[in-house]
Amino acid sequence: MEQELRIEATGMRPAPKGSYRFVRGHAIPMSKREKPWRTKVKTAAKAAMIGKNWCHVEKPDFVCVCIAFRIKAPKRLIERAGTVHPCAAPINPPDIDKLARCVLDALTDAGVWCDDSQVCELHCSKCYVPTAEEEGAAINVYHCEGGVVETEEWK
Repeated sequence: MEQELRIEATGMRPAPKGSYRFVRGHAIPMSKREKPWRTKVKTAAKAAMIGKNWCHVEKPDFVCVCIAFRIKAPKRLIERAGTVHPCAAPINPPDIDKLARCVLDALTDAGVWCDDSQVCELHCSKCYVPTAEEEGAAINVYHCEGGVVETEEWK
């Protein structure tokens, strides 16, 4: 059986999982945007879990995750009609893998699953949007039971 959880975290620029520095034995994130973004994703995930009656995913079950990051386009890429130039690709930082790590950690904090090691498949994309209100991420989590994936190639 497969369950799906849809999470929308909007109104804030996605932040990457950054480096940490250690002060008196405590890890302090160097990015000031990471903690508010993680909180935003965690809050959105908890609300979605309640609305969907989502149960905490226990091991050996696994999940597949799809994340679409939306980042406000620079002014030079926004056309007069208020749309983003069709050839604009967000090839500048933040890196997509660090964006994904931050979201996966937030979903672990929210209790979507026990540990992000249960993520067996991850699909990510990032695109530009014309306004800051549209910034954020659309996240789909698919709970797959049993801990075994069978495909025709493996039979």
